[in-house]
Amino acid sequence: MNIDFTKYNHIAILGGTFNPVHNGHIHMAKNVLKCYTEIEAVCLMPNNLTAYKDNSLVVSNEDRLNMLRLAIRDEKGLYLSGLDIYRGGITYTIDTIRDIKEINSDIAIDFIIGADSLLTFTKWYCYEKLLGLCRLIVIRRGCEAKELFEAKNKLLKINNCSQIEITDITEYPASSTEIRNRLKKGERHIPELNKEVFDYIKENKLYVG
Repeated sequence: MNIDFTKYNHIAILGGTFNPVHNGHIHMAKNVLKCYTEIEAVCLMPNNLTAYKDNSLVVSNEDRLNMLRLAIRDEKGLYLSGLDIYRGGITYTIDTIRDIKEINSDIAIDFIIGADSLLTFTKWYCYEKLLGLCRLIVIRRGCEAKELFEAKNKLLKINNCSQIEITDITEYPASSTEIRNRLKKGERHIPELNKEVFDYIKENKLYVG
């Protein structure tokens, strides 16, 4: 369940708040694993604190890790890591990549992002250095292809050694924000959530107000 970085030559990371983890996250991870045969495992890695979100709305680290364990329990090739949480402080992707490289210097790392993140990538912390440390795998999110390729070319001019893959993987329509709002309203059936995750949320009275 928890990934051992020393056992792999090539992995992909799907980071995020996972507040809560939903089927859209699992859809992305499974499809990246399916489409890129060189990737041996996809690691779902919840962040600790973000620099651009209201962290007061996020449930505990323990709850987010527990929900992720339930969501991937039966998914072959998907693993969990609490690396960013255990580091503490604000989570920056470049620190994540560097920490993994310290554990296994030979490992190849891909980082999965949505199309919206590609469009705003120049706002990421140390984005120029990050471009040289990992390949970006971009999931389409309703953005025009022309807009995405313009953003890709802009980044390639900054670092011509960058690897940026714009995939044909379509996004599963799910939003953690919308799911939290529906949970607050007391909805008893939310198909975008794994059943065990939904039961965990109810049992632990998460997102009730």
